[in-house]
Amino acid sequence: MAREEDRGSSVGQARTYQAEMGKVGEALLQLDLAVRRYRKDGNELRDIRLKAPSEEEGEWFVVVRAVLEGDPFVGFHNAFSAGDALRGAINRILNGKMKWRSDDYGNK
Repeated sequence: MAREEDRGSSVGQARTYQAEMGKVGEALLQLDLAVRRYRKDGNELRDIRLKAPSEEEGEWFVVVRAVLEGDPFVGFHNAFSAGDALRGAINRILNGKMKWRSDDYGNK
């Protein structure tokens, strides 16, 4: 028979997992919203890349490429978890806080 603390642990883990999956689902809905808003304004979110942390740098890195008013731009965001990195980038896009820089590679 399982001990009480074992059951509590697995229940707690399941709740944590469900909460994280809910956040991921919400982030994807927000991303869809961001894409629609940009298109409505005549702009385009072209590419969102999530780069895993290297051994030297322990943070996830998000690279967002967009075409704004006909010109290519790139924006960046980083965080210690993949979910936080993606959610943070999407939040910056939606709330207008993403710092866009001219994209020298031109969204190719």
